[in-house]
Amino acid sequence: MTTYYLFARNEGLSQESLPPYPSVLLEGDWPETWQQPWRWSLDETIDGQFGWLDRKACQLADRAADAAKSASQGSPLWQRAGFVYALKLRYYCLRLLRVLVFLDGIWDCTSQDRLVAILCPKRDADLAQLLKQARARDGFSLDIRWQMEPQQCELIAESGSEPTAAGLNQATREGLRKVCTSVNHGVDWLSDTFGASEQEPSPILRFQAIPQRVLLCGNPRFLEPICQSLVEQKGEVAWLWQKLALNVWRKWRPRGVRQFLCDEPATTSRIDAELQEHSLHWRRIDLTPILEAWLQKAIFESGEKATSWANATSRHLENFRPDMIVIDEDATPFKRILLSEAKRLGAKSVVVQHGVPCVAMGFVPMLADATCCWGSASQEQFVRWGIPASRLLLTGAPHQDEQNSKKCFLKKAFSSTKEMPGKERRHRILLLATKVPQSARADSAMLHLTRKSYQRLIEEILQVFAGEPDAELLIKRHPRCEDHRFWQQFAAIQEGKVRVVQHVALETLLTKTELVLSCASSAGMEAAWLGWPVVQLLPSGAGEVLPAESWRLLGSARNGEELAALWQAWQASPPGSVAEGRTAIFHETGKEASQRVLEALAQIQNRQLFARTSKRQAATPSSRRRAVTMAG
Repeated sequence: MTTYYLFARNEGLSQESLPPYPSVLLEGDWPETWQQPWRWSLDETIDGQFGWLDRKACQLADRAADAAKSASQGSPLWQRAGFVYALKLRYYCLRLLRVLVFLDGIWDCTSQDRLVAILCPKRDADLAQLLKQARARDGFSLDIRWQMEPQQCELIAESGSEPTAAGLNQATREGLRKVCTSVNHGVDWLSDTFGASEQEPSPILRFQAIPQRVLLCGNPRFLEPICQSLVEQKGEVAWLWQKLALNVWRKWRPRGVRQFLCDEPATTSRIDAELQEHSLHWRRIDLTPILEAWLQKAIFESGEKATSWANATSRHLENFRPDMIVIDEDATPFKRILLSEAKRLGAKSVVVQHGVPCVAMGFVPMLADATCCWGSASQEQFVRWGIPASRLLLTGAPHQDEQNSKKCFLKKAFSSTKEMPGKERRHRILLLATKVPQSARADSAMLHLTRKSYQRLIEEILQVFAGEPDAELLIKRHPRCEDHRFWQQFAAIQEGKVRVVQHVALETLLTKTELVLSCASSAGMEAAWLGWPVVQLLPSGAGEVLPAESWRLLGSARNGEELAALWQAWQASPPGSVAEGRTAIFHETGKEASQRVLEALAQIQNRQLFARTSKRQAATPSSRRRAVTMAG
């Protein structure tokens, strides 16, 4: 008989209190001094070889929306909690599946074994339910011990994708929101102020070069170039916002672009979390009650706000009647509610790719009708993840249109860095970092990026360049990273050789940079497209996240030794030896990407019109007679 210990987290533990038995930590990692051969952590053990778990978690979360009891009653998609909270649900499913995979594949507990679980009553009721089902399935002895709740850590909230009225105090923003939603000014008071078109929606009677009405929703960085092209071609355009985006409003309202706001007071939730009984199984474990409880909690926290979004979105769509909706992602609650109402009204939707596709969670399963891909490398990645090629449109990245004009200048600046005389030359290495992982959320198994693996990777990078007297490491933090202390510790280790920056333009940093290190960063792909040598940094144990050859990278490094080899090979290469055109990271055809996106919108719309026309003709008596004659 073997006794196993399972700890939800290491808060409140001491090395002396740990038993000398096989133990596993479900969240976070053991401190270095606590490491023993019989101690595991899921963050360390579930690595890239379990990358298939990412896809399995996405599929399970997708099934939760179909398993809603309201689905059989014909309710709108947005009233199903599994549909609205799909992105967070994918990561939650991954959290549960990791535990089952460890118990089945690493420990393989049998009826002769005993499992002791140390859990917190307020946070781990779901784990207790999961372990009880595993006990019923495998027959091992289970002893659940509830410990006192540790002091809660303060979590840093991530900012939304839509910018707010920057520079305004809270009272001013609240006043603007009230004015925007005032019933005295209708659903779009800005239309009255600037004289927007009052024309009623009219049916399309012929194929169009571009859709008549386009609704944009998402980060202006990705969508404003499309807005510009639509306005230039006299299209009717509107923006839809969760919160007031004052700068965008001031820029586009004088040009006739309408603005719709969904920042309304919360209302009674109409979202349902109830699932059909025993509908979600995996490895003979019924996950239905566990997922239903998680969805109930999500509704309790934000169901009222999501319902107010649905009400406002429905009203704005009925008012504007768009032919096409263009968004930057389709995984977060607001965008999914929008697409739910769009499908009800028959409007088509297109996603403009918003970031480098490292992790499947934010991209699949795809809800929109099509995705505009940056280039062939992204397109191939989406196909590997199971998205049909027919729904992927190769357009390039609209936010890179402006960089095209700077490309020659930047390439010249780059070539000069390697041609400097030896005494004047100083090696600047630019590290483009991703956000620091949080231990409380299980991240992608394929990427295997944990707080501990991330810190270990950065430390090995510092060791590689520590012996280079002329090397300087410049770390550019992720724009939404708020963990200042994580990065400042590295600047303190090698004072004078390591600098940390955040809100500095990429082109400013590149002009004096010789080598770029990219860790799950879209900016790293931009640097490779501009001609800089880029090394993909991956944590130890990560899978092949982005194939280096497809993305025109020097290679991938998972430790200091691999990075040192790539760095030495690059130093030995002659100037200008970066390979060109192994694939188009950002598709180029001589046209701006925003124009190619418009062509893609027209293509999708004309497919729809052709289908409608064919269906209507097939329904007329004359067409049926012609079909019979041709068949005869």
